[in-house]
Amino acid sequence: MAPIIQTWKRSADHSVPLTVSLPSGCEEFKRHWHDLFPQGSELFKSYLSSLAIETNHVEDTFLLTVAATQDLIRRGITEGVVNTLPQSRLHDPSAIKSILNDTLSAYTYVQELVNDLDKLSPEGICEVHRRLMDTARFRGVFVPAGIMRSITRRAVFVGTSVPGTNRRGTALCCTHC
Repeated sequence: MAPIIQTWKRSADHSVPLTVSLPSGCEEFKRHWHDLFPQGSELFKSYLSSLAIETNHVEDTFLLTVAATQDLIRRGITEGVVNTLPQSRLHDPSAIKSILNDTLSAYTYVQELVNDLDKLSPEGICEVHRRLMDTARFRGVFVPAGIMRSITRRAVFVGTSVPGTNRRGTALCCTHC
């Protein structure tokens, strides 16, 4: 499969409709959402914890019991108890908590990007990637972060160049890791 190559454009430079026809009730829903889940609130933190757990379940990084999932969401990643299902590939509670904290850190930065689209850049995308890669990753066995980073140094590119060519403009993620 050939790489997809597209010139980087800031969000503000994309031609998008200035007026989008949203479904009726959308503005009311947004107001209710912001009232119920203000950023930084305990409920919003619980929502992000739930999202981080579900993300890793979908990725098959680990599988938690329902009780452990509820405890981590209710009491937070630091205080919550980690219990995995027998079919989970990863069972180490400290590794699972590290992965969840990395995911939450990335989500926090994504919120900053959403709130200030001028920060959305190849460097911003690489920062999200760096946060996800802070601790070791997992592939059937526990993989030390340095091994995974050596792979991503060769494989994760954001920008306009093709690896192995003289074309300029590629931001190589994890060059600072």
